[in-house]
Amino acid sequence: MHIKRIGLTPELYELVRISLKECLGDEQEYHKNETERINNEIEQCKDVLKKMYLDQVNNVLDYNLWINLKNEHETKLNRLHAELQKHALCNTKFLDNGLKILDVCKKASLPASELTAIEVAQIVRETFSKATITNRRVKLEFKPQYAYIEELVKLAKKGIAEMGMAKFKQIIISRKNECLESIKKEPEGSDFDCSICFKWWRIGDSNS
Repeated sequence: MHIKRIGLTPELYELVRISLKECLGDEQEYHKNETERINNEIEQCKDVLKKMYLDQVNNVLDYNLWINLKNEHETKLNRLHAELQKHALCNTKFLDNGLKILDVCKKASLPASELTAIEVAQIVRETFSKATITNRRVKLEFKPQYAYIEELVKLAKKGIAEMGMAKFKQIIISRKNECLESIKKEPEGSDFDCSICFKWWRIGDSNS
């Protein structure tokens, strides 16, 4: 059955869940630090604008120079506010969505005898983006988030076959910092960071 390619055993489910939780914590820390930095820059910019205005009023600063400097700092202030807005609206709760996705994959790992036809249909609708028929053969394509899960399952099966589950898990966890420090984060936040898990798990893979 095609959905078995995204099936997560209880052990793999737990390992991906841990990976997502670590990614979430790292991203939340990023947004917290960036928000503090931007707020500090906004206050500094406001202070400079206030001081320049007083200098101009007291004839310490040339009027034309004040206008130019004021425009520069107001432009910077607008940019900072736009950046702050992105962080304020960003999605840092992708773990909730991620766990829902992992639950679908956990169910996909169950034997066919334990799934009803309706449950199989629900999994198919949830996980596949499209189906094409060529020469009476049906080709199904996973949605991006499930395609990453499929790749994680392949990597896990390969690693577990070579070294066993305990060793594979130990190596994955030990590579966390190496991966997360190398990944550029975006102010908008993440929808589902299984892509980060994929990059993380591939560190050290001979095929990466």
